[in-house]
Order: sequence, then structure tokens, then C-alpha cells
Amino acid sequence: MREVLIASFLAVFVGIFFVSVSAKGPMVDKGFCLEKGYGYYIPHGSKIHYKDGMTIVYGPDRKVMLKLKDSEVPKVPVPAGGLVPATHVIEVPSGSAIRHEGDGVMVYKDGKVILKVVNVQKKNP
Repeated sequence: MREVLIASFLAVFVGIFFVSVSAKGPMVDKGFCLEKGYGYYIPHGSKIHYKDGMTIVYGPDRKVMLKLKDSEVPKVPVPAGGLVPATHVIEVPSGSAIRHEGDGVMVYKDGKVILKVVNVQKKNP
């Protein structure tokens, strides 16, 4: 079984992630992963930012790697029930530690931050 981070909580998910490439650019079909070969690969040290229906992935160099509208990616089933945009499913390496810290969720492996996930929700005035 692989551990999966779904937006801001952890669930267990059985399966392999795949990515297809459309004429418009990369398409995340099943989710993100932090190890090559199991989904849309994002390198260690990246940051995923969710805001206003958009998913923006920043690489370790803080440059935008990927920017997608959540409404334009397939929805996938998750163990917690229901469907979520594939951009909200993240496979993390076995043995990772996941902690809520400050404005997001930090994923650690061997004592180092390998991913930060920030989910900015609109607040009603």
C-alpha cells in the first residue's frame, strides 16, 4: 500500500498513478508522486499551492513547474469516499512523516522536508 496525502489529510490508497500528455501540455490523470515512475513526478523540495480552484506546483528552485485548473483535471476516487480532483492526490514515499505546520502540510523523509502543501481557502467577509 502506498501512503497518499489528499489535500490536507492522509489516507491509504492502493494503485499506481499514471500521467498522460495532451496537446495543451501535461495532464495529471491520477495524482502527483515524489518518486519517478508512479505518476506525475514532482521533485523533493517542491511546493504545491491550492488556491481559488487552481493547483500550482513550484519546483525546488521556486519556479512554476505546473499550473492547472482543478475543474479541468479528472476526478478520482479516494478511500475517504467520493471523488476529488487528481491534483489533490499525492503519493508520498513509504516512511514519510506528515505534519500540519503553519499554513500548510509538510512531508518529511529522513528528517528533511521533501514537500510542502498549502491550501488557501477563500474567507467570507
